[in-house]
Amino acid sequence: MLQVLNRTQMVGRQAIIAYRTTHIDKAGKTSAIRFVKAEIVELDASSAALLVSDDGVHLRFPSAMLYPGGTRAEFIGGQEIIRDFHNAIEPVSLRWLDERELQNELTAAEDSDL
Repeated sequence: MLQVLNRTQMVGRQAIIAYRTTHIDKAGKTSAIRFVKAEIVELDASSAALLVSDDGVHLRFPSAMLYPGGTRAEFIGGQEIIRDFHNAIEPVSLRWLDERELQNELTAAEDSDL
């Protein structure tokens, strides 16, 4: 069960946000992932976490999709943008990565500098 945290439990905490882009085309399915370190600076009225990345970029992320981060950050979250060049009805879609996927991606990236 997902634990709902309040503003005081989240603001000022560090997070790692994963952004995965997946392309589906004639060559098949390819993807790349990028990790962004950020600090949670506020929760807005809709419970979206407002974050500021280490390089000053402002991010907005649903607080319900932030999970305990373990040793690298206090919270982790991720989203995937899927671009399917064969789908004329919905060529672009967005989905949130679940906690298991995020842990797997962080483990795979363990040797890299996040």
